[in-house]
Amino acid sequence: MPAHPTPGPACAIRWLLTLAVTLAAAACGGGGDDGNSGGASAERAATSAEGYYVGTVSAGAFNQFELLALENNEFWLLYGNRAPGSSRFTVSGFMQGTGTYSAGTFTSTAMRNYGASPVTTGTFGATFRTNTSSFTTSLTGTASAATVSLSMTGADNISNYLYGLPASPSALAGTWTISLGAGQSATLVVNPAGAFTLTLQGCVSTGSMLPRASGKNVFNLTLTTGTATCASPGVTYTGVAYVSSIGLGNANQLTLLARNTAQTAGLVLVGDR
Repeated sequence: MPAHPTPGPACAIRWLLTLAVTLAAAACGGGGDDGNSGGASAERAATSAEGYYVGTVSAGAFNQFELLALENNEFWLLYGNRAPGSSRFTVSGFMQGTGTYSAGTFTSTAMRNYGASPVTTGTFGATFRTNTSSFTTSLTGTASAATVSLSMTGADNISNYLYGLPASPSALAGTWTISLGAGQSATLVVNPAGAFTLTLQGCVSTGSMLPRASGKNVFNLTLTTGTATCASPGVTYTGVAYVSSIGLGNANQLTLLARNTAQTAGLVLVGDR
């Protein structure tokens, strides 16, 4: 079961395009198995890096990652650990930035690691390959920023999060419990329009989560911390939010990722209900 975060896809369009190519090749007749004897599956460079991916980190202090790659070449990369036999992904930090994509390779030299204090800069690079039989896209890549280095292998995940579908505000509406670790939690209340309040020990922050113009299953997030009762009052964070299934009954999970305007601080919040 894919891991999902606790603090402390192939998209439908890609699937249809790949299917169309496969059917067109079959209609031509003759021997075309893409040059592979015995009918072996073929791979090609993915048309884009866009999507949601999960996988493993092969060395270092962390063993899991989740990657959200957006239509504008912006990415949000979570890293952390999952205990053996557990479906829970404990997030240690996240990296965020923008890059370029060409012929199956994504490259970024404009990345920041918000899991470090102070925030550090670094690089991210990955190759994306689509299997023409299973219609899944795999990735192999590395991300490095100061003392954190990740060597990653994974694939897109549509079993728990359908990135290619339109974002639905109704999936957000209601009350979410945000686990903060050390026995602490916060309450997030979202109205049908996507406006919310986040309450933690007397600190009340407000914001909104609105569907992105891309039409994909991601929300644009804005959060402003409250005034005097908050540790860092009046700070505005912007980022993304998305809802996934955590495979425990019918439970859903809401993940919020954001950074402040100066890009000197970030936040990751994960809520269940």
